[in-house]
Amino acid sequence: MRNKIVKLGRSKIVGIITLISIAISILVYMVIGYLIEGNIAITGILIAIIVSLIMAPLISWYMIGLLIKVHYLEIEMRTLATYDSLTKVLARKAFLTNAQNIYQIHQREKNILSILYIDIDDFKNINDTYGHKIGDDVLKSFGKILQDNKRESDIVGRLGGEEFAYILPSTNNDGAEQFSNNLRKIVNSQTIQLNNIDLTYSISIGVSVLNNNTIDLETLIHQADEALYIAKHSGKDCTIIYKHESKKR
Repeated sequence: MRNKIVKLGRSKIVGIITLISIAISILVYMVIGYLIEGNIAITGILIAIIVSLIMAPLISWYMIGLLIKVHYLEIEMRTLATYDSLTKVLARKAFLTNAQNIYQIHQREKNILSILYIDIDDFKNINDTYGHKIGDDVLKSFGKILQDNKRESDIVGRLGGEEFAYILPSTNNDGAEQFSNNLRKIVNSQTIQLNNIDLTYSISIGVSVLNNNTIDLETLIHQADEALYIAKHSGKDCTIIYKHESKKR
């Protein structure tokens, strides 16, 4: 109902309310006139119309305006709860909710699913050296890269700080590795303009794959995080696929 009101617009809704108010006022006057006086005076009808024309727009304009404002505030609040305001990717809670839905479908259908756990290398040093504004620019730049390179079926989110995650449905080890390495190359080619300095940055990626097993999503994400830990301690700017004996790729 509220969506229809917003779609029609404030002016049209106020006009409709005013017409309905006039019709009701005339009807009420006619009923009262017949019951009490036994006749209807034109003057009374005119008064009913004039009162409705004055009161209905004044009251309904304010009320409809308030309703539309609340509608857009709710949309804004849902957006803020769903998307990270800085990077424009899914916020942590929204990402995990979507990830769980995709995970359940793939597990039920015994399909392959890959998770990428991504960390911007030396991000603290970037903040300490160049300031948080440049750090925010790096996050914005990376968020755009993530969005521009996701497939329609993929989901990507910011888990916190400089850590991000990707869900790649129907993607095996080789596909996830290729995607990760391409993503790293794109990041390596990006620069952040800082006065006369071109700032570059890199990322490390840990990958875990759901292969017809019964592990839960939390464990799968933890495995990707463990692979990321190895990547961070293997020279950074690399991709590690999680195995019982993880090896650098």
